[in-house]
Amino acid sequence: MSNHFHLLIRVKGTIPVGDGAHGVGIHSTDRLVSKQFGKLFSSYTQAYNKTCLRTGALLERPFKRKLVGTESYLSTLLFYVHANPQLHSVVTDFREYPHSSYQSHIDISKSTRLDRTFVLDWFGGVDAYCRAHTDAYDLESIREFTFD
Repeated sequence: MSNHFHLLIRVKGTIPVGDGAHGVGIHSTDRLVSKQFGKLFSSYTQAYNKTCLRTGALLERPFKRKLVGTESYLSTLLFYVHANPQLHSVVTDFREYPHSSYQSHIDISKSTRLDRTFVLDWFGGVDAYCRAHTDAYDLESIREFTFD
């Protein structure tokens, strides 16, 4: 996993553009979000190149994205994002991976900028969230979510 990362984001409501955004074309939410992530990755590359005294592309190819269209897909995708380090043999148990939102979701004693309430309510609380990550899925069932 040293060569990629996963983000699951939720866009709140409508993103207004000029005199009103529409669901299609250059003003679609998907297009606007993609453009903003493109700017983020470009800025990161420029800063990294300046710091490391290098030039050229840092990322091998454009980022990929998928629209989450169903409730079951959202639940499975969240597990996939968390299980990915285990899927790629970075750790033997995804719950131990330190760069994951999994612990931020379940450790309610620590502050986080993540929308923990939305995620935990989605699953029905911390216990149900943990069960969903251990009982309901296996690594083979999520391979269809890979971009390979």
